[in-house]
Amino acid sequence: MRCLTDGADPRKHAMRIMIDGLNLALSQGTGVATYARNLSYCIKQNGHHLSVLYGKPVAPEKDPLLREAMFFDNVRKERPLPEYYLDLIRSFAPYSPSEIPQTGQVLREQIAESLPNADVFYNIKNLFFKASAKFEHFGGMLEVKLPEQVDIAHWTYPAPIRIKGARNIYTMHDIVPIKLPYTTLDVKRNYINMLRSIARSADHIVTVSDVSKRDIVDTLGISESKVTNTYQSVSIPQSMLQDSDSQLDINLETINPDASLNVKGGVRQVRRGEFFLYVGAIEPKKNLKRILEGYLASGASQPLVVVGRQAWQCETEMKMIERATDRIVYLDYVPFTMLVTLMRSARALIFASLYEGFGLPVLEAFQCGAPVITADASSTAEVAGDAALLVDPYDICQIRDAFRALGADGTADLRSEMAEKGRRRAEAFSQDKIAARLEECYSSVMQAA
Repeated sequence: MRCLTDGADPRKHAMRIMIDGLNLALSQGTGVATYARNLSYCIKQNGHHLSVLYGKPVAPEKDPLLREAMFFDNVRKERPLPEYYLDLIRSFAPYSPSEIPQTGQVLREQIAESLPNADVFYNIKNLFFKASAKFEHFGGMLEVKLPEQVDIAHWTYPAPIRIKGARNIYTMHDIVPIKLPYTTLDVKRNYINMLRSIARSADHIVTVSDVSKRDIVDTLGISESKVTNTYQSVSIPQSMLQDSDSQLDINLETINPDASLNVKGGVRQVRRGEFFLYVGAIEPKKNLKRILEGYLASGASQPLVVVGRQAWQCETEMKMIERATDRIVYLDYVPFTMLVTLMRSARALIFASLYEGFGLPVLEAFQCGAPVITADASSTAEVAGDAALLVDPYDICQIRDAFRALGADGTADLRSEMAEKGRRRAEAFSQDKIAARLEECYSSVMQAA
């Protein structure tokens, strides 16, 4: 696999590309982790060599087997304070990563679905903490020198880091901490300073919706030509989308022992086509409080299944869920296979966030054939097109009426029509289409350098 040389046409040669593993390293993943994994699939589909740079808190052991085992170990340790200050001093010189060996002794099949499709894994101990600390205390970007020369370093999330000798591209999914400062814990001064620094130094910026592109351009005062919207894809294995209705019923039974609704006269089970579904973290921007209020006011006979980890400022929502256990099922986390089962089985998915850079659950639900209720604001309306029922996320009455519209008897034809529109809409975000957009962006960046 050759590296591009000056004057080479990037459309005719494989490139060497690096992405970061900042969110890929999270045990339960995030929407950004999904983005990074699917980015790796697109890069490999386009025929490029891919390396992934992690920042796991593990030392670069000399023993190859131990280095590989430690990299995949889930144990996390706090950094001693002296090490933190030593990292600050060292941050003025470029860091070099250690390569993670592939000894064949560590079995990766168990975690294969959470890993990116990559040729090489690298790690720098606590890389992203080091970069954040340097930027907070001294400003400026932390530099990394890879063992191999890469053409493009694509950072999947804003991070104050650069790869020496590469074209550095940064994905900014949204600017929620600025648009909705009361919904995040980010230190706003550091956040906006970092975004401005990245915007000045980046070779290019990628985002995932036209709404986000407009916000980035307007907020950071940069040229539209420096920002490309590639959108994003999601890859759901076809085997998960082909389970029969009877198999879906069996799959649902696995959650019912813990998710049964205790109601007068017996226990109501979560049954295919007879529940609404919410997927997302429980935090202010996800708007779950209004969703719960709208649902409870609707009088819908179908239960609402809430799937999402408890983030911050979630106390009110959790109390509402606890008080309505006869109607609401709460699952803090489910594996992706079960999430697909829930989406394929739901009467409808509701995802009415106040603001999203993309809104991945909307696209996932479309692929799974679930009707969708989503917000008419930010990027969710852009992604949904005419395939979803749109509501004002601030209007509880509209949310209530949406539950009633899809919860009523005699709506099978409406829901079937919405599901079919959703499947067609999902085709606009296929991996092939996103890979083509990405390739065009990379080629443009290489030609402009």
